[in-house]
Amino acid sequence: MEMKTPLIFLLGYLFAALSITAESVTAQSAFLNTMPAIHTDTQDEPYLSRKFRVQGVPDLRVNIPEGEIDVQFTPGISGVEVDLYTKSSFSLWSGTRSMDTYRIVVQQRGDQVIASVEDRRSARPARGGNIEFRFVIRVPAQASSNLRTINGEILLDGVTGEHFLQNQTGNISVKNSEGDIRIVSTTGNISLENSLGNIFAKTVNGRIVVNESEGEIRLRSVAGNISASNITGTLVSGSTSGSISANFNDVAVGIYMETISGNIDLSLPKTTGYELSGKAMGFDFEGIGASSIKSRSVRSRDANIIIRDGDIPVNLSTISGRISVRESN
Repeated sequence: MEMKTPLIFLLGYLFAALSITAESVTAQSAFLNTMPAIHTDTQDEPYLSRKFRVQGVPDLRVNIPEGEIDVQFTPGISGVEVDLYTKSSFSLWSGTRSMDTYRIVVQQRGDQVIASVEDRRSARPARGGNIEFRFVIRVPAQASSNLRTINGEILLDGVTGEHFLQNQTGNISVKNSEGDIRIVSTTGNISLENSLGNIFAKTVNGRIVVNESEGEIRLRSVAGNISASNITGTLVSGSTSGSISANFNDVAVGIYMETISGNIDLSLPKTTGYELSGKAMGFDFEGIGASSIKSRSVRSRDANIIIRDGDIPVNLSTISGRISVRESN
C-alpha cells in the first residue's frame, strides 16, 4: 500500500498535466485560426507605364517571377504600351519584401521591347516573395513575343507573329492569333481559340483545349486530356494517361492520335476520303456509313478501313483504351 499511493498520485499528476497541455494547444490553435494571416493590397493604377515607338515589327520579351502576362492587340497604336501592376501581401509566416528588392527593367532596343523583374541580390528572375506582378501590354496587330513566367497565367490575344509562351504553374490562353505559336507548361492548362498557323502546345499535368483553329497543330500532354474542336488542317497529338478527342471541319495532310491508357474519339467530315489504321482494346465505327466504307478489316486489336478513295492517312493508337470514329455532315 505504501508504494501504490505515490504511484497513484504520480499518475494523477501526469494526467492533469496532459489535460492542461491539450487544452492549451487547442486554445492556441483556435486563436491562430481566428487571426488574419494574410493582407493583400492590389493597385488600381499601374506601378509603372511606358510607351515605345518602333520602326518595324515589335519583338516583345517579357520575364516575371510571380504573376500574369497579358498581351493584347489594340487598334490604332503603332508601338508598344507597357503597364505594370503589383499586388502585395503580408503573411505572418513568410514576412514581406519591398519593391526595392526587385530590379524592374522596361526598355527598348531597336524594335525589341524588354520587360522583366529580377532579384537585385542575384540578378535572376525573382520568385517566392510576397509581391505578384502583372504586365498588361498593348501591341499592334503584328508583333512577335517571348513570354515567360514561373508562377502565373499568360494571355495572348489578337496578335500575328512568332510566339513562345512558357510557365511552370498557371494557365496559358491564346486567342485570335496567327503565326508560329509554341506553348510549354509544366502543370498548367493550355487553351487556343480561333488561332491560325503552326501550333505546338505541350504540358505535363494539364489539359489542352483547342477550338476553331487552323493549321498544323501538334499537341502533347503527359497526364491530361486533349480536346480539339472544329479544327481545320493537320493534327498530331499524344498523351500518356489522358484521352484525346477531335472533330474536324476539314482535314489537310493527315491525323495522328496516340495515347497509352486513354480513349480516342474522332469525328471526320464527309468531304474527302481516309485511310484509317487503328490499334486499341476495342473499336466503335458505327458512326461511319456503310456506303462510305470501301474496305474494312477489324481483327483483335487492329483495324484498317478505307473510307471512299482513302486519300488522307489517319493513324490512331491506344494500348488500353477504345477508339471511336464517326463522320459528320
